[in-house]
Amino acid sequence: MNGSFRKKPNGSWELRVWIDMPDGSHIQKSFCRRTKALAKAAYEEFVEKGKRQKESRQTVDGWGKEWLELKKGSVSYRTYANYELYCNKYVLPAIGKKQIAKVTPADIEHLMGRASHLSKSARHHIFITVDQIMKSAVRNGLRQQNPCEGLSVKAEAPLKKIEWFSLDEIQTIIKNLDKPFGVAIALMLYTGLRSEEIMGLRWGDINQKEKTITVRRAVTRVAKGEFLPVERSKNDKVRIVTYGDGIVYLWG
Repeated sequence: MNGSFRKKPNGSWELRVWIDMPDGSHIQKSFCRRTKALAKAAYEEFVEKGKRQKESRQTVDGWGKEWLELKKGSVSYRTYANYELYCNKYVLPAIGKKQIAKVTPADIEHLMGRASHLSKSARHHIFITVDQIMKSAVRNGLRQQNPCEGLSVKAEAPLKKIEWFSLDEIQTIIKNLDKPFGVAIALMLYTGLRSEEIMGLRWGDINQKEKTITVRRAVTRVAKGEFLPVERSKNDKVRIVTYGDGIVYLWG
């Protein structure tokens, strides 16, 4: 232990120690308690906790869980929920017991192979999650390189042909627009807006003279069971959508 004690004016004891950091730097930390013994015990508890954390970080499971905690609050609720789902359900069960420094590209390919039955979207999210975990491990000095580099999500079977409403189906929808949610359905039908964008509209977004709608926000989930309008669209860009006479009656 590289440190020293000093008695403070209030009668307590302070232990000041220099601590070696993983990046080679040194920081000074203080532990103040009623007695020298308690101050030293606080320092030893700090050191032991650091050892346990360091040991935990050595595995994908340990670092993956710590990475999730770091992400909480720094990304949107929806993004965090996706990270949590794909990390806990797919990444950790597949490679969680492996040493973080020893994960190879072959391990990542094996992980993705286990998810081959999932949709391309799901496999993409799994890959993004493990890629972010490994990038963070590199930044924090836990490994030299990202094993995900040079890998990609394999394409799935050709997409099914997009189906659209027939004229008869459209006529049926139009005839029933006087029913609940008819205004929202009309907006989706005539403008192509998504439901979360429609829920985020305000009267100031509608220019009746120019027959345009400005999409500035979308209602999104910000916590479990809580939804709020967020000032952004799908690609974080404000866009303007034109509309025809078919929905002019909505503003009456």
